Amino acid sequence: MTEYERKFAAATAELAQTKMWPGACMPLSTRLMRRLGLPVRPPHYTAFGFMVLSAGLRFAVVWGAIMWVLRWQPHGFAPTSALGASLLIGLIFGLIIASMYRRDRRLWRLSAWRSL
Repeated sequence: MTEYERKFAAATAELAQTKMWPGACMPLSTRLMRRLGLPVRPPHYTAFGFMVLSAGLRFAVVWGAIMWVLRWQPHGFAPTSALGASLLIGLIFGLIIASMYRRDRRLWRLSAWRSL
């Protein structure tokens, strides 16, 4: 068993002891990335800045594409403005999501990834 797998198993066991909803402990994106073989951590054990970037960029791409097709492009919105708006909304979303995971980590007194 690799170091990553050992830590992931310990993190999963620690999360299972909390009363959190299972979908909050292991969201769909984490499960999908693990199935693809990527060594991702559960979101509660991810660094704040990385969580802001990863959640924010994923949201910005999806939200920006939907807004471009449904609202911005039909009304002649400039592509640079659309990109800027998408990145700003993605940053705000990422900050909110990362803050929620940080709050839950403190609330449930979860260990740091390096100490697992």
